[in-house]
Amino acid sequence: MLPTRRILMPGCVLFGILTLNACGGDGTAERFPQGYLLTSSLFESAILQAEFQTEHPSATRFQKDWAVTHGWRIEQLQDDSGIQLIPEIASVNDELHLKVSDYYGAQARGRVSLPPPGSAAPLIEHLLISARPIAEALRLEAGASDPQSSPLQYDWLYAGTSVASGARATWTPGLAGQYRIDLQVSNGQQTSLGQVDLNYTGYAAWPFFLGNRQGIGSLYPQSTSGMRGELNWEAAFSSNNCSVSNNFQSAIAMAADGTLYIGSSADGRLYALSALDGHTLWSFQTDSASIAATPVVAADGTIYVSGYDSGHIYALDPDGQMRWRYATGTQVTAAATIGPDGSIYVGTLNGVNSVLIALNPDGTEKWAVPFALADITRSAVNFGDQDTLYVRDYSGRLYAVDARDGSERWQILLGGYSGASPIVDAEGTIYIASFTGDASSRFYAVTPDGQLKWESDLDGYLNYGIGASASVDAEGTVYIASWENGGWDGGVYALDTETGQVKWRFPTEANIQSSMALSSDGILYVATKDRMFYALNTEDGSERWHYELDVSAGLDTLSPPSIGRNGSVYVYACDGILRAIH
Repeated sequence: MLPTRRILMPGCVLFGILTLNACGGDGTAERFPQGYLLTSSLFESAILQAEFQTEHPSATRFQKDWAVTHGWRIEQLQDDSGIQLIPEIASVNDELHLKVSDYYGAQARGRVSLPPPGSAAPLIEHLLISARPIAEALRLEAGASDPQSSPLQYDWLYAGTSVASGARATWTPGLAGQYRIDLQVSNGQQTSLGQVDLNYTGYAAWPFFLGNRQGIGSLYPQSTSGMRGELNWEAAFSSNNCSVSNNFQSAIAMAADGTLYIGSSADGRLYALSALDGHTLWSFQTDSASIAATPVVAADGTIYVSGYDSGHIYALDPDGQMRWRYATGTQVTAAATIGPDGSIYVGTLNGVNSVLIALNPDGTEKWAVPFALADITRSAVNFGDQDTLYVRDYSGRLYAVDARDGSERWQILLGGYSGASPIVDAEGTIYIASFTGDASSRFYAVTPDGQLKWESDLDGYLNYGIGASASVDAEGTVYIASWENGGWDGGVYALDTETGQVKWRFPTEANIQSSMALSSDGILYVATKDRMFYALNTEDGSERWHYELDVSAGLDTLSPPSIGRNGSVYVYACDGILRAIH
């Protein structure tokens, strides 16, 4: 009888690989994946099985895609319970891959190396990574055997840097989003490899201005393929105003229960709106005339928002009562970011005297460091690992900063100014853009150690600039939107994350000032300056549908869209009306 080896992925695949994340299409049904078990303990042949468990009643169908490199043959079991893996011309570089897609279009992935029969390399027998919906740390666990019974060394790496060691360990990522973690198991002579992709919801309901660190407009990837581009509801929350901060608009943040939070550029109020029909639950008047920064939401429901002209950072309870406020002493347009320990990070708008500020959850100052910022920053802070912050200034410098004390780790000078925030992919690469007003503008990829990986002029179309942050998926594609032809036209681009090569271009008849949103099933949502709201297929850039907002000229600057937990996508314009489109 053939030995049975199982690949066990209990829980919901919806939010990506190896996660224990809360989810639910209606905000009530929750899924709690326990982790991911991947085994490659192989003899002459083996049967491998994948099993799934979920608390969501609708998640009963899964698509399992197995792949193996080089000399192994896969035979599907008749009952679809797994596969039989048979060695033929095995080599030392073989790998087994498993990708699982659930009913909602979300995916989970993992891989392990396949030592050939008779190899002296360690055999990875299981690989487990699990997280909790509000997680203090990821649990890392692996088991392996050695043909010669030699002692084994387990090393866990993120972005090429060791984050933990041992067969059992823990690690806390810096921000919600996708992470790729590598496992190296060594017997002192040979090393076997494992790798898992995970989508970590982290420790806060909305820690980054675009949801997670990949800039997807939601905390975790969500399926939206059922949307048809129709208006669900609209609700006025503010009067007209687009005069603030070069037309940069606050994005829509969300609480764990789906409540929507928006800062108004017209009256300096923070609004809490119902996701059901958009009615105002409450509003809070800051001492600023306007709010340009997107609010962020902590694990306990605390909302943090910055006033533009007063420079105050506010902490509000979920019912809209002020908990504390902190005076920066200067203007703030950048959104705050919440770190893994609950600290709040935000940059200021004070010329060469601009600083990056870190606050404790109780509003006391953790540190404030003018670490040679060359200029103001409109950029939100993003995270690499739990101790590394990325922030950029208006002079084109990207900084890596130690989150513990604010000390500078490295800096790199790129192109001209931009309000775009750095976006980080699963492997740790940072994406940033410049806005020079001419053909010298570029889109950049920077490695975690501060080296330029590549730069792109978008096949020559980038002749004005990029003002919005990018979005990046788990498939190796980064999406960016531009201003072109003197700033009047625009375009949406998909680029290969490894090479920077343009995969496709979608031209628009107006520039694109706001960031985009990205679903788990390959749909990109884009709002243009001429009141058009597009849904594009990420595979080839083709249009699925568009929706034209009924907005007067001069009030047509659109906010970054956000994907709601009820299947709608939210966007608003300078007319102060929030629209839920489904």
